[in-house]
Amino acid sequence: MKKRILFAIAVLLGIILFVFGVPIVINECYKTGGYVTLWSAEDVLSYYGTILGATVSVVVLAATILFTRKQIRHDQFVNTQSEKWKSVDAIINQAIEAVQPLHVAQMVYADVGYEHAGETINKLQRHIKNMKKSLDMLNCHLDSDEGNRLSALIQQILSCMEEVESLASQMVQQLSCIQRNKLHENYKELLRLALQSPDTVDEETVQNYQNYLKAIPYTPPDRITEEIGDIGLKLVGTYNTTYQSLLDKKREVFRDIERENTEKADEILKWFSGKER
Repeated sequence: MKKRILFAIAVLLGIILFVFGVPIVINECYKTGGYVTLWSAEDVLSYYGTILGATVSVVVLAATILFTRKQIRHDQFVNTQSEKWKSVDAIINQAIEAVQPLHVAQMVYADVGYEHAGETINKLQRHIKNMKKSLDMLNCHLDSDEGNRLSALIQQILSCMEEVESLASQMVQQLSCIQRNKLHENYKELLRLALQSPDTVDEETVQNYQNYLKAIPYTPPDRITEEIGDIGLKLVGTYNTTYQSLLDKKREVFRDIERENTEKADEILKWFSGKER
């Protein structure tokens, strides 16, 4: 900054000397008994005025060309950064949407009565994979500069994903309990029928049914419903805290990036910036 100020002062002093100093020198040279030439002081001043006017025109033209060049570079920088961060913003939004906690609750509660627990488990497992895939795609599309500027945001997305993944896995466990209960009930019914008709079923089959019943634990449905409700409340809490904090962080990071890019763009237009990029 000090160098720029000193340079500007030096240029200003040079202009003052060039515009006012030279005519004074000419005047002093042509005083009575002074400098004698074949041309008069008026001729010299006229010639100097022509040279000065031409010099000013050249300087103005050069300044116009320089400013136009800076303006072109400024516009190119703004357009490039705008397109670049627009695509990054889309990828970030996709990753953030993937870790939205309420998606898990919607998948589970859409199955009224948990009649299709196996299908819901598959959906939840695919959702967990898609969350991880979206984060992998995010890291794949970012270069080193973008990765550094978004590192804090990416870390927060990862933390939110891990929290949602944990709750989704707990949902899978409870839905698996529902599946095991159905299987338990089936073997229990088979065993009841076999005991009612001992002549139609051999003892080995009956023993197998009894072994299956021992191997397949039965969880009271009320307990499963309570656990699913608790996990749902945790998902809502994650949405209201961790996920909202993630959204705030995203807005903060991109606001800072926009501000930094604006400052860099303004720097390009400065006359004494020392660099244009």
